[in-house]
Amino acid sequence: MSNDDSDAYPAFSEDFEVRQLYDCNWIVVNCSTPANYFHVLRRQILLPFRKPLIIFTPKSLLRHPKAKSSFDQMISGTSFQRVIPEDGVAARAPEQVRRLIFCTGKVYYDLVKERSNQCLDDQVAITRLEQISPFPFDLIKREAEKYPGAELVWCQEEHKNMGYYDYINPRFMTILKRTRPIWYKAGCREASRLPFTAAPAGWGPRPRPGFAWPVWCVTENWPLPFSGHIGNHSTCWLCDHWGQVSFPIRDPHQNHLMEQNLLQPELT
Repeated sequence: MSNDDSDAYPAFSEDFEVRQLYDCNWIVVNCSTPANYFHVLRRQILLPFRKPLIIFTPKSLLRHPKAKSSFDQMISGTSFQRVIPEDGVAARAPEQVRRLIFCTGKVYYDLVKERSNQCLDDQVAITRLEQISPFPFDLIKREAEKYPGAELVWCQEEHKNMGYYDYINPRFMTILKRTRPIWYKAGCREASRLPFTAAPAGWGPRPRPGFAWPVWCVTENWPLPFSGHIGNHSTCWLCDHWGQVSFPIRDPHQNHLMEQNLLQPELT
């Protein structure tokens, strides 16, 4: 429902951030820190024009022990961060990073925890997308270029046909100009749950089998999900190539990875 064109490569300028806010039909954010939550409310009040502000930040972050900010992040000279880049070990040696994970919201803290458990702090970078609309093309481009040797992954808690993926995917493809190798052809790999008809369970005690996706998103060898058949070929959401390509996918009838030809389904 955003009025920006996902296929139009933006013209960057010094006032790009303000111009985006002026041109958009609404502002959508998912803040992961108290400081950013404070700054987005303050920015909304101080804007010389009025645009609807939608905040997706969940109440669970109010009591999350890691979701905290210093008062130094809310003093004069600080502002809302549309994107919070990696600031740990991986950022100090970007040439050694093998995977760059983009996410938004509270799933970030699950990813950081698993990265630490797997001792991959120097190989996996995690970048938070705090402002979803208007899309921060300039900052996403900067992050992707900072880690030229890393594969790009998008992680979310929701199923693939829900959440943010359908919105961010074409914008990633536009800003990256489809210059990645075929393995990253779609711009980013949606490392979440497969498409489903129902939303995730909202009852805490209910098991969440799909929640292992953020864990696999961090680890080096995470299994690729199988998505279905088209004729004699298999299709996978990782493929955005008009033709046949080959890479490992999970056989739905066997418990191992196999090589199959993938064919993008024709548009009708």
